[in-house]
Amino acid sequence: MSVPAGGEPGTGPVRLPAGVPQPGWSLQPGWSPYPGLPPEATPERPAPRRRLVPLAIAAAAAGLGAPFGLVWAALAPRVPLRVTEAGLVYAEAQPEQVAAADGWFAVLAVPFGVLLGVGAWLAGRRARGVATLLALAAGAVGAGLIAWWLGARIGLSGYQASVAAADPGTVVDRPPDLAMAEAGWWPPRVTGVPLVPALAAAATYTLLAAWSRFPNLQPERPGPQGGP
Repeated sequence: MSVPAGGEPGTGPVRLPAGVPQPGWSLQPGWSPYPGLPPEATPERPAPRRRLVPLAIAAAAAGLGAPFGLVWAALAPRVPLRVTEAGLVYAEAQPEQVAAADGWFAVLAVPFGVLLGVGAWLAGRRARGVATLLALAAGAVGAGLIAWWLGARIGLSGYQASVAAADPGTVVDRPPDLAMAEAGWWPPRVTGVPLVPALAAAATYTLLAAWSRFPNLQPERPGPQGGP
């Protein structure tokens, strides 16, 4: 490397030794490694805050469980129970409303999970990958639990008051609840219908990744001349 006469290091073009191919541009102040682009247009490195995208997706997916629970509580049928001196019994021999609550939850959970998967794919396009998939699945599990918890408690206080004031033989309607579901804090476990949103969301996200035309799943930045 040589410095032009009268110049100072770092102020002139850098000359490579003889025999080394000279590049099409010189290492001058303000040079850009992207020919055809000015230095200020040089693509920047991914911002560190993009690492928080999976966490944001998980939180958003879990939060959407609240409106999902409201819709489920509005559509799922209530279970008729008869008040007796021995306690509550089903008003019908084989009530269909018990299974219908699980069915409505599953039917609503499939399109809900698909929307979560598509939303995560579009919103996190610069952070696509395994981390986002795992965050989406975790958030969808949380959404299922929140929907179950909230939907089963809508109208619960009124139902309990009706049972307390009812005479034997009175029929009261219990808010919908899930029969094929179980959840526990320790050891952490979730089984049954609340997992349907996570299954649908993970399947949707995986299918979108399989059909992506980008090797790293992320849209390519424009090249120097507007090309890839």
